[in-house]
Amino acid sequence: MAAGKKRQLNYELLRVIAMLMIVCLHYLSKGGLLGDPARADMTAAGYMVWLIEAFCLVAVNVYVLISGYFGVDAHTSLSGRTRITFWEVLGKPVRIWKQVFFYSMLFGCGALIFGVQQFDLYQFFSYCFPLVTEHYWFATYYVVLCLMMPFLNAGISYLEEKEMRCLLIGFVLFFSVSKTIIPMQLPWDKYGYDSLWFIVLYLTGAYLKRYGAALIWSRGRAAALYLGSTMAVFASFFLIRMIYLKTGKLEAMIHYGYTYNFLFCYTGAVGLFLLFQELKQKEFHENGRGSRAGRILERFRKPIELLSSTSFGVYLIHEHINIRYAWPKWFHCEEQIGSSAGRLLCHMLLTVVCVYLVCTVIELIRLRGGMTVLPALLLLLYPLRHVTVGLDMMDAGYSLGNYRFFDSLNQMWKLATYLSNITGVLLSKLPFGDHWIGMNVYCGLLVGIVAAGVYLFLWKRYGQKRKFYSVLLFVSELTALSLCWAPNVILYHYLGYLLMTIAVMVLFEAIMKEKAKYFVIAGVILGLCVTVRMPNITYVALILPVWCDCFWKRGRTAADGDCSNQKNTWKNTWFGTLVIRTMYCVSGYLMGLLVPLIVICVRYGVAAYPQMISSLFGMTDHAADYKPASMVMAMFEDYIHYSAWLFLFLGYMALGLLFFHFLSRCLDHNADNHGNDDQKNRYKNRVVNVFQAIYAFGLLILLRFCYGRGMFNFDYSDYFSMYKWVTVYLLIVIALCAWLLFYKKARKDLKVWAVFLLVIIFVTPLGSNNGLYPIINNLFLVIPVSLLMMEEVLGTNCFAFRITLVSILACTVVQSVLFGIGFVFHDRGVQENNNRIGIELQCSNMGAGLETTRDKKEAVEELDAYLYQHNLNEKQVILYGKIPAIAYLMDMEPAIFTTWADLDSNSMDTLKEDLNRLSDNASSDTLPVIIVGRSYVERLTEADGLPYQKWRLIMDFAEENGYRECFVNEEYIVFQAY
Repeated sequence: MAAGKKRQLNYELLRVIAMLMIVCLHYLSKGGLLGDPARADMTAAGYMVWLIEAFCLVAVNVYVLISGYFGVDAHTSLSGRTRITFWEVLGKPVRIWKQVFFYSMLFGCGALIFGVQQFDLYQFFSYCFPLVTEHYWFATYYVVLCLMMPFLNAGISYLEEKEMRCLLIGFVLFFSVSKTIIPMQLPWDKYGYDSLWFIVLYLTGAYLKRYGAALIWSRGRAAALYLGSTMAVFASFFLIRMIYLKTGKLEAMIHYGYTYNFLFCYTGAVGLFLLFQELKQKEFHENGRGSRAGRILERFRKPIELLSSTSFGVYLIHEHINIRYAWPKWFHCEEQIGSSAGRLLCHMLLTVVCVYLVCTVIELIRLRGGMTVLPALLLLLYPLRHVTVGLDMMDAGYSLGNYRFFDSLNQMWKLATYLSNITGVLLSKLPFGDHWIGMNVYCGLLVGIVAAGVYLFLWKRYGQKRKFYSVLLFVSELTALSLCWAPNVILYHYLGYLLMTIAVMVLFEAIMKEKAKYFVIAGVILGLCVTVRMPNITYVALILPVWCDCFWKRGRTAADGDCSNQKNTWKNTWFGTLVIRTMYCVSGYLMGLLVPLIVICVRYGVAAYPQMISSLFGMTDHAADYKPASMVMAMFEDYIHYSAWLFLFLGYMALGLLFFHFLSRCLDHNADNHGNDDQKNRYKNRVVNVFQAIYAFGLLILLRFCYGRGMFNFDYSDYFSMYKWVTVYLLIVIALCAWLLFYKKARKDLKVWAVFLLVIIFVTPLGSNNGLYPIINNLFLVIPVSLLMMEEVLGTNCFAFRITLVSILACTVVQSVLFGIGFVFHDRGVQENNNRIGIELQCSNMGAGLETTRDKKEAVEELDAYLYQHNLNEKQVILYGKIPAIAYLMDMEPAIFTTWADLDSNSMDTLKEDLNRLSDNASSDTLPVIIVGRSYVERLTEADGLPYQKWRLIMDFAEENGYRECFVNEEYIVFQAY
């Protein structure tokens, strides 16, 4: 940057100091330290805070003075022009609005998403329209001032010094002096919280820039003006307060001087401004060497410019409507009211500096990482929105129990999900990892890492080309995260998805860059996936994109980089390349698989893993929905069943394509009667635009029809709100990928992605009996990549095609995001803040801070109180009835192989063996407690088959060993041996 372009550091430093003063003002006011100025028992610390308030009160005025000082000549600096365009006038206001809107929506929507506040329509409007609702009063009136600056500058340019001085004196007399000397509330007086006062300050700054201040020619006089004005403001407070205490009058006038348009606040701001102007006037001596002050400032140019550039962001962050009263509570400001003056001053300085620095870091992330760091950070934190909300007594509690009681776990599930269980155990050893909320945080961050990593990977490859791609990628990943319906703590889901996603990205880079080591690394990662969850062995299908890429190179010599050997002709053919790359992948795969297998063999014996595989396949005898054919059919049944909705949209799109085709032909045929070519085109465009609007309106009618026929609803606590939309979307992605594979002109990277997406879509559900729910849980790559593909397809001129596809995508995104905000797994009703309450347990603190429904809280706490009072929480436990979380919440070790005996995939034979073992060693002291889910077992009948048989087996065990029912409430029954 040229020397003439450098910022004037004296004013940049002043800007930083002014913002620190503003934070001090908010510390005192929002922290409640000012208190009631009329109170009779004000201490020395109380007077001190009002004195500090007087010193800092000038900060807002100083900010506007700086704007006038630099803004007065702005219209003459635009390439020497004396006129500016309409868009140049709007440039600065729009930039300010964008920054204000960003922070207003960021923290506003963040509060709604994370459940900090309940949805309120008026509050939401204040987020959407922060300027017109005066969400930030300063920003509102400053934008108005910015819009008026060109007109003010134009008027100033026509005034002589004397004329401008008279005009300024008149304004000051009317807007400041009059309200200062007249002891009453004037109708127009807004205490300086308005654009009229900002105009006065702007004109003052402009005058000082053009003509200076002849009466204040030294730094000492400027300092005296500032300090004298500050003391005058405080003196007005002190004197009027004394009058009130003696006479009981003028109570409303005590702090009258603490307003921005009070005369001494105005003169104090001018004095402080001129104090820093002195630094510029004496910055250089005649010999060309900088003054001492100038040299010191120049030494700290970078930090000063950095802090100054973020100062407005500091204001927007700490003064957001959701934060302005929160941060003083975080720093316990109110606790300083009764403390000594020295302690209060130290606390204030530390708090103000801390708030300023934190806000500065956030603003720097927005400025310098707006396309990378900030979106990735938001995606990383988004999965934490429900970390304290929801008490899932089944899947989440089951997984946490597996990590907590890993050594007691059934060996089949211990080894089938070995790496995920070990990861859970390690996470539980971290600080706060022994709490449910702590595990939610750690596991949620793992989920966020997947989305953030995909965003950064795709942004590096595609997002830098067009800014729109960055928005597209962010919305895509936000949608994918919103569709993660499974609890974060189920690591055999998300750890597998994390490794799978990394493997796909590495494999894609291997294909694109033709690097042998990338094929090996991808193979290692995929090998590890098998030990995360045994059915992940199906991920070997990800070799298909590698084979397809080699096949597409047939007929050409492979330029395979590290994978080629130019001395051997066979190796340079497409088939030779295929074999070599496959060998690289397989070698890596074996390494990734063998390392954890060796650990398993050392710890559990050589026969342990084969026995686990045998047990896993034998499980299908009593859990038929885990058979391969059943899992595949469950997946395709949903595609077939819900394809009717896709055909409905396709039919409407086909009608639109035919209609617009014939409309175009008719218009071309009739255009000859409408004059020249320009007239013909205008006539054609008008007609087409009308029919396009009608067609788009027809789509709204179609959406209403779908809603009425049960395609979706607006209850976002249920899967139904998004499930069919996502299914239709997946069908579109499958069709799009198939089309790209057969489209000869398609780009190579898109063809490779098409194969990857097809493999991910069809492989992810395998190994689960949940139909399409697993793939809905794993769309981290599918959504962003497919949207990039569709963006290419949407370049077509077929309006009906584009608008129909965009409508489906928009509805899918909206329903999915709202589902992600409103859905809490297995805890319906907890989304409502008035029905949400935290649980408090005595047996352990593992569930501390969790919020659930009132009914569930009462049932769990009643059970907890009984177990604790009778010391039953110190015994082992047998759980039945979809309540495996009880073992984790009460910290009770399971007496049998599992905390979820009623799970279909848990063997009846194993349960019988464990119960027989307990009977053989039976005594009233060693026998475990039996806790059952009352609502579940009361509904069981012989028709339920295996669950009923397991229940009878447990009851037979209880009768044989003298168990009696000792506790019952709405949800739980406790049996104890006597």
